Amino acid sequence: MIKVGTIKQIHEQLMSEGYNVSEHCLRIWVKRGILPAIPVGVKSLISYRKVLEILEPQDNDAPPVALAE
Repeated sequence: MIKVGTIKQIHEQLMSEGYNVSEHCLRIWVKRGILPAIPVGVKSLISYRKVLEILEPQDNDAPPVALAE
């Protein structure tokens, strides 16, 4: 399992595990500041764990994440 990777790598990992999240959605989350990212050249590195925290919040009082429009 990838712990940190490019948006494309994390997207592929999510799809292989049954999460239907598009690369576009991940990019919007990064742009809006919902998903932290580290820019490296023209790419951004994101944490797989952070994406899962967004998709499966543990706090039942937390509002759901607004999906990409």
